[in-house]
Amino acid sequence: MNLSEVKKIRALARGLQVVEFLGKRSKTSLNELHLATKLPKATLLRILSTFEDHGWVYRGLGDNHYRMSVNGPRFDTNNGEENELIELSSSILIELCNNVGWPSDLAIRNLTKMKIIDSTRRQSLLTINKDVVGFCPHMLWSALGRAYLAFCPHSEREEIIISLKTSEERFDQVSLDGPWVEKLLNETRVRGYATRETGYWGHIVDYPSNVDAIAVPVIKNNKLICCISIAWASGEVTKNQIETEFFPALKAASDQLVGKITY
Repeated sequence: MNLSEVKKIRALARGLQVVEFLGKRSKTSLNELHLATKLPKATLLRILSTFEDHGWVYRGLGDNHYRMSVNGPRFDTNNGEENELIELSSSILIELCNNVGWPSDLAIRNLTKMKIIDSTRRQSLLTINKDVVGFCPHMLWSALGRAYLAFCPHSEREEIIISLKTSEERFDQVSLDGPWVEKLLNETRVRGYATRETGYWGHIVDYPSNVDAIAVPVIKNNKLICCISIAWASGEVTKNQIETEFFPALKAASDQLVGKITY
């Protein structure tokens, strides 16, 4: 029998269409899939659910975008390690959020800033600034940035600080105060975690209250991979809670993620 005469499997063809589209992108929304494939959203949801069940596709916690799983087909993308981090940390971040009652952010270095790549803010009671995925906090003001700077290799830290000193952004001007920076980073290393500068937002907001946060590094084989933070509404958490509950839980989450990372 000629292959051209064989009846095609329509459902499989649709599924392959979705995989092909996902494979060419680091992430995509349901609506983007719908517009690109012309398939009904109900059909797409069934396809995506099937792929999720088989470990081929997963959905980010912070943005609800779909990505190819590390267990799925491999495609050439520029966000392989980033997407793998998001997938590997998903269950860890959810467990952390459930344990402490406040959300966490996962961030990687992005030149002289940090970049939040996933978050459990949508899964938590914290109603402030839920759409943080993609936001890039400043190095010397955010808990995530301070954790990265304090624990990254000396040569990398020097490179970042030199770049910050030439920046025209007002949040980077504090890098010119060398003694202050050194004291801040030394205190962070001794304490084991970084803190967010009180009142820091990094962008214009209209929220009535501030947010506090702490962050720790995730280090695998002496390589700083990313940082994880816990954020809460100012005044809702005591210093004792931070020391006895939040920091140990955050450190445990970091250790769990280190155990999952294979690169």
